[in-house]
Amino acid sequence: MNRVSLNSLSVILFIVVFVSFIGGSASAFLRLQGIDGVIYAKEKGGSETSRTQELEELVEVLGVLESRIGEFEEQMGNIAMQVEKFEERIGELEAELEVWQEKCNDLELEKISLEEKIDELLSQRRPASDEEQTAGSNQGNQNSQSNPWGTAEDKLGGSMPVAYLTFDDGPSKNTIEVLDILKEENIQATFFVTGNNLSGEAGIYSRIVNEGHSLGNHTYTHDFTTIYRSVDNFMGDLLLLEDFLQDETGMTTNIMRFPGGGSSKLARKVAGYDIMDELIPEIIKNGYDYFDWNIDSGDGTGNLTAVEILENVKKGSERVTGDLVILFHDSCSKGTTVEALPLVIAELREKGYVFAPLNPGTVEAKHRKPSA
Repeated sequence: MNRVSLNSLSVILFIVVFVSFIGGSASAFLRLQGIDGVIYAKEKGGSETSRTQELEELVEVLGVLESRIGEFEEQMGNIAMQVEKFEERIGELEAELEVWQEKCNDLELEKISLEEKIDELLSQRRPASDEEQTAGSNQGNQNSQSNPWGTAEDKLGGSMPVAYLTFDDGPSKNTIEVLDILKEENIQATFFVTGNNLSGEAGIYSRIVNEGHSLGNHTYTHDFTTIYRSVDNFMGDLLLLEDFLQDETGMTTNIMRFPGGGSSKLARKVAGYDIMDELIPEIIKNGYDYFDWNIDSGDGTGNLTAVEILENVKKGSERVTGDLVILFHDSCSKGTTVEALPLVIAELREKGYVFAPLNPGTVEAKHRKPSA
């Protein structure tokens, strides 16, 4: 072969070897790429499976949490119902306590009433001395001169006798029924109220005033064992109710009734002395006229029926000459008073009485007169 042929053959051989090398490298490269792709695919597939499992686990946990939340909400609902029942029971117990306290006061007053009747019977058996007769005459003269508001004759015109219906110790749910009856009968009366509103009607004090009745101060707490310990205690309680009624009604009352009355033996027992000697001038100094009663319906002591209450009023009206100041109670336990009221009104109307609310000086009904 000549040199040219050799050179051409060398070139061809070189090209064949180069192409073979390139082809092998490309094949190896492609094989490597294929392996990496498989590994990547496997890894990617495993990652997606792991995430799916995690999501499934989270959904399961959320389901458990929702179930627990539902259980807690159910428990909270049960607890709320129990709390509501407890609150309702507490309200019932408070009402029962009020009734029992009222019964205790009734029994104490009944005891005092019996003691007074015994004293009256004993005094009737003993003739009065000349000194006592003279003292009684002088006291009567002093009483007629010590009323700063004038007499009933000064205040009321006409010749028809007047019946003043008075209700103590409210307001309660019975007060609402009493007001309804009075409205139906077109009658105005007097309510000696406390600060303990058990009527369930927030505006009950304003309703009393707006319907033309007189609103009287009967002390805020009506707690004998506290108010009668001292003059300061009594006046503080009285003026507390005065401020309370001012806020409730926009007016200030100028009439009051002592719890237990102006001759209350329980007041003397609590104070340890005759505290009325000091209280009566003090309440007059503060602008009040005070009223007791000349007919006791008897509803404050014992559990009288409506007929028994009516009979007490009838007997009292036969005994009293002139105007009547009748004591009733409209506290929680006095349902028979509500039942008796229409009967009493009908009885008194038949006898010719008209009805009016109390105001300072309209009638003289004081168990204990102010000193000169």
